[in-house]
Amino acid sequence: MAYGASGDIEGKGLLNALLAKVDAAQASLDRSNTGAASGQLQAFINQVQAQRNKAITVPAADDLIAEARWILANL
Repeated sequence: MAYGASGDIEGKGLLNALLAKVDAAQASLDRSNTGAASGQLQAFINQVQAQRNKAITVPAADDLIAEARWILANL
């Protein structure tokens, strides 16, 4: 994830946790399980919101949340 390399997300643990949620959502979509994908994306959004302006810069958090919400709206 580019935000990890740029320093917009601090900490490998947080980055790995976010990537795990995205990977899980993708796996759910691959199985046509949109309900599970929706929950996983919401968990991603919740974690990003919790770390906004802490371990994730405000612009990066806002961008990640907007992208996840766009995906949710288009499931």
